[in-house]
Amino acid sequence: MKNIKYMAAWAAVLFAFSACQDIVEVEDLKAKDDIPSNGAPEITKIVLANDKEFEIDGADFEDMVRIEGKNLGNVVSVKFNDVEVDPKEIYARYDMLLAPVPRQLPGEVTDMLYITTKNGSVSKPFTVSIPELKIDGLQNEFTNLGDTTVISGDNFDLYGITVEQADVRIGNAICTVIDATRTDITLQIPANAQPNTDLTIQGGEMAEPVAIPYMNPG
Repeated sequence: MKNIKYMAAWAAVLFAFSACQDIVEVEDLKAKDDIPSNGAPEITKIVLANDKEFEIDGADFEDMVRIEGKNLGNVVSVKFNDVEVDPKEIYARYDMLLAPVPRQLPGEVTDMLYITTKNGSVSKPFTVSIPELKIDGLQNEFTNLGDTTVISGDNFDLYGITVEQADVRIGNAICTVIDATRTDITLQIPANAQPNTDLTIQGGEMAEPVAIPYMNPG
């Protein structure tokens, strides 16, 4: 019985200590939140939010980046290349800023991170990896005229391959794009499409169309 009482008492002490530690950490965070950012921002280190140990000089789309430094509060804007982060997705205080890399193609690739606060601006070299357009091909290369089929791949949305912007043709025959997502384009094969002709795809963010074979037997 004494052992049980001793273990219970020790468990209570450990719980209380853990709770005290949590309170200390919360109070420490609050204290840092209250530090005013009165000067121009400075960047001392950039890491991934889930890995604070290893410094990075680049990231992928949708990665959450932790920027450490000074005077990082009062943020006006954060940009990777020329793509601005949604202000609602930014958390900033005096010594740290959290921001996701937007999933959007830049108009101009500068390989820079830009932070602007009410007290100044700072920039730092930072490379965002831009995913390539991936086209796996038609799910059925022998789709009959007038029927629907699907082109599979990835990152269609990034390259402006949408219902509104996609230009999909078989030769000179224009395909009707019924639906478009990040990974699939659903389209109708036009009645005047010629067999054994390349199907070309172009989106609003593409300089040149991409061709895949169409093998309808006719």
